Amino acid sequence: MNLQYKNILILNLRKIGDTIMATSSAYLLKKAYPEAKITMLVKPLTKSIVENNPVIDEVLLYDYSHKAKWNDIKKSVDELKSKNFDLAVVIDNKPRSAMLSYLAKIPKRIGFEKITLRNIYLTLFYTDIYKIDYDFINTQQVKNHEIFINRITGRFDKAKMVMPNLSNESQLKVSSLLDNLSKNRLNVALCIRSGIKFKDWSQENFIKVLNFLNQKYELNFYVVGSANDYDYAQSFIEKSNVDMVHFC
Repeated sequence: MNLQYKNILILNLRKIGDTIMATSSAYLLKKAYPEAKITMLVKPLTKSIVENNPVIDEVLLYDYSHKAKWNDIKKSVDELKSKNFDLAVVIDNKPRSAMLSYLAKIPKRIGFEKITLRNIYLTLFYTDIYKIDYDFINTQQVKNHEIFINRITGRFDKAKMVMPNLSNESQLKVSSLLDNLSKNRLNVALCIRSGIKFKDWSQENFIKVLNFLNQKYELNFYVVGSANDYDYAQSFIEKSNVDMVHFC
């Protein structure tokens, strides 16, 4: 265990759900190295999850696709170099993240890739690879992060996800949105799209659950999502015949 880490980079170029779970890694590293600065590299999509987060001190953005040009990659590498990180933790299992930490010449670069002949080249990018036993089907991802980070720190801390602190502006906006809902009922948010079509549950199944809940309990329902989900959510509301608020 190295107690001298002072400037730690977590690389997480994944989407919303994975980023929420990746905050558990920041939590564990902050717990083990309370004096260290924790920085997380993310895509713009997940910026709001890690900004104003009590376990993340700085957020860096990587705004390029897998088809990024070398000049774009170099720009990110130069930014990482300028930060003088002493530890890079590749939490997302992505070769791109491993490569960025290597090109930025961060002295300690740790991953938990499952190295096979297919991706043997990854051994060039890491200084340490921890082969943890993880099962993506039967084990929650946060538990995998817990095993991995505790291997780095030599501790036995329990992981937990940490959400960002809301700004005053955001708190006022949330309050105004909820003001029209009955105060005597529980509020239920329905996130009916994941952003990845094959992961989406059908509207028909959502409506079955919605009708069951509506008959059994007194609840306020509202649909949440991005602007891209607006028409899909409107169709869902019309099919359901249940009163709800459209927040997309």
